[in-house]
Amino acid sequence: MSNALHTILGVSDGGAGLPELLLPPVGQPILTLAAIGLCVLAVWVLRRLIRPDKLKLTICPSRSNCLNPSHLFLVFATAIVANYLARVVGQSLLDCSSTEVAVLSSVCQSAFSLVAGLAVASLAFRNGASRGMGFNSRRWLNDSIRAVIAYLAVLPLCEILRLAAGWTIVVLLSQPERFVQQHVLLKALSTVAAPWQVLAIVSAVILAPLAEEVFFRGLVQSMLRRYCGNAWIAILITSALFALVHWQQLHAIPALFVLSVALGYNYERTGRLHAPILIHVFFNAMYVIEHIAKAQ
Repeated sequence: MSNALHTILGVSDGGAGLPELLLPPVGQPILTLAAIGLCVLAVWVLRRLIRPDKLKLTICPSRSNCLNPSHLFLVFATAIVANYLARVVGQSLLDCSSTEVAVLSSVCQSAFSLVAGLAVASLAFRNGASRGMGFNSRRWLNDSIRAVIAYLAVLPLCEILRLAAGWTIVVLLSQPERFVQQHVLLKALSTVAAPWQVLAIVSAVILAPLAEEVFFRGLVQSMLRRYCGNAWIAILITSALFALVHWQQLHAIPALFVLSVALGYNYERTGRLHAPILIHVFFNAMYVIEHIAKAQ
């Protein structure tokens, strides 16, 4: 939830390098992974055509809960308070720059929202957070393999959608900079000292995936599945919310929606957050590595 809240709270930074942000040159590593991913995606589609029952998600691991919107508001409010307090501390006590304050608030926001999300899950899921979100080590190898396969399969779709949306924005909007901003954590990688860069990487690659998956998949999707009685409706609504809260990264909304569908699908198939978290980590790490490579 960290990246989403940072967008809502105006923590993103915009402006410089907008054309490259919207229409970035695709490096050889990404092209190679995307080529492999197309093959993986083709195999997955073929398998689902042969066995469509798994795609329907009519039989999914149960995770009984009493989640309601007040639980989600509690986690959201905790993240907002953590963001505000981190900004006060960073600006008033530590005398940090605006970018350093944003990094600090990102770390605190993710950490506190993660703790709040797990606390809510421990109370709202019938068998606690460990069972409701599948936090156990028995299937870690299977989940890791599933995450790699899912990441490769969805990567080419996300890259195509990201580039297509960027091209559309450049063509249709006279002032695209009003709608597209670079996330401050990426900006921090080239504008702040090494310790702050490490914090930015930790926030983007580790804390944000953990916090966002616990909130969006673990809480929001689980609540919607109970309300709707249909896994796919819950996945699609959650994915729309996940994508729309990143409205300041307008060019990424279609890709984020597709990514979120893949994350939600894997959560429903397994009943565990291991695979969605790893997929999310892979995606964030890819963009961090890509940004660092371009900056050198």
